[in-house]
Amino acid sequence: MKNPDLQTLAHALPTHAEEGSFRECIAEDQLLAVVEDAGTTDAVQATLAVVRRLLETLCLLDAAELENGNWAFVSFPAYLLGRSLLESLSTIGQTLFDDGYWNQTGSPAPSLVEEQRRLLAQIESRRIRFHPTGNAAPIRVVYVAWGVIRLGGDFLLVHREDDSRRDAKNYVFPGGRLNLTDLPPEQRNPASLRALHESDLVLATPGLENTLKRELAEELGLRPELDYHAAPHRVLQPYRKLEGARNNHAYTQYHITLNSIQLTSEGEARLLDQVSLGDGYAWFTLDDLLMSQGRPDGKAAFIDALREEFPHDLSDFLGGIPDSSGTPYRLTGETQAVDLPSAPCMPFRIGKTGKEKDHANHLDADELALLWTLVAHARGLTLKADENRIKLLGGGWTKLVEAEATARSLVNKLDAIGLPLVQLVADTYARIAIDPAIAYFAESTYRYRLDDRTLHLSLSLTTEPWVQNKDIEKSLPLDPTLTLALRAIEKDGRLWKGIVDPDFETAV
Repeated sequence: MKNPDLQTLAHALPTHAEEGSFRECIAEDQLLAVVEDAGTTDAVQATLAVVRRLLETLCLLDAAELENGNWAFVSFPAYLLGRSLLESLSTIGQTLFDDGYWNQTGSPAPSLVEEQRRLLAQIESRRIRFHPTGNAAPIRVVYVAWGVIRLGGDFLLVHREDDSRRDAKNYVFPGGRLNLTDLPPEQRNPASLRALHESDLVLATPGLENTLKRELAEELGLRPELDYHAAPHRVLQPYRKLEGARNNHAYTQYHITLNSIQLTSEGEARLLDQVSLGDGYAWFTLDDLLMSQGRPDGKAAFIDALREEFPHDLSDFLGGIPDSSGTPYRLTGETQAVDLPSAPCMPFRIGKTGKEKDHANHLDADELALLWTLVAHARGLTLKADENRIKLLGGGWTKLVEAEATARSLVNKLDAIGLPLVQLVADTYARIAIDPAIAYFAESTYRYRLDDRTLHLSLSLTTEPWVQNKDIEKSLPLDPTLTLALRAIEKDGRLWKGIVDPDFETAV
């Protein structure tokens, strides 16, 4: 059927009154007769069937009449839309958008991208919602390689492409989507493109290794082999969602491969340097990742596919991902536990509880303050760093802005007495070399207050000039039984031999 015959069909469509429910009802055979001289009967019937499905898909035709072989519009606006579509299809040169509207070359205006996104989102959401079997087919297939970087209890996430959307979960694991250039040169052809659109995992999987290398280089500046080694950790079940950055927004099937990342010492330094320079990164704790509604600061992780894969044991799965650190702790056993000195003149105490031995301390005030800061940061205490001097990073690491000389002196003095408690990377980053769980502050640095059902602890450290807050406070809720037990053993205002500040303590 040619365009003029579609115009004939447009004029032959049943009409509908603008007000009220009066309308025409025309048998489909009549419509066929109107246009049957346009070509063979088969061609006419096929064209009419396509037009009928278009109008039916848009819910413009009365379903009951259609079952009886009749066409009738459900309302006057429905008639107008049907007529508009047929007039557009029948008029040579007619378009519904500006020339080049869908052309993605260059940088489309943000308003245009958003308009296209809304249009696609509305059509796709309706297609999913009103699918007769509730199982609409995705029209977009994406293959994803994620690299999971975990330093201690912190996971590194990066800003998504669609970070400007207020309702978006705006952080995701480093990595990204496969594109055709990730395949070997001989497979970069239209046949492969079509196969990828049909969910060809056999074709896509080898290319995802290149995807991960490319994305980690772009997002984090990491070099394979020199900075990290990647190992496939889990291939998720296909995940479907109406998603897509910018105007690539459609019902999508995601094939996601998670890779565990093992950093080298140089790679860890490079990663920390990159993250400290940009604002497109965030460290998420395990609890942060488990909060589906996002953190109080508005940052949220897009790990919906993982939530679907692990509806009940996501915490166990994430907790089982290997640590990425390329710099393991040197001291880890309880016999290597360290009680830190409370002042430059006081000794270190080394060893298992009850069997500690004194160790000479030759640190000056600034060096000891830096050591205290590194330990407190590694133990997850809230510190207010002077960022003109140091910058606190994830995984217990600290960037030395104006503390390099002090850190080198600290390391040299500790190493000289056989206490390798601090490690440096590229003379720019520092972290304690002892497992934080066996690094203890002296009892004399603690104060407490026991309220009705709460134990308030205050750790008083002289951390100037590195940290601004002198006291680090933490409150622990207690059940009534434990509260009574503590009050019973509290004889003279003390629960241990540490110093109690009268201004901080509440009398019992």
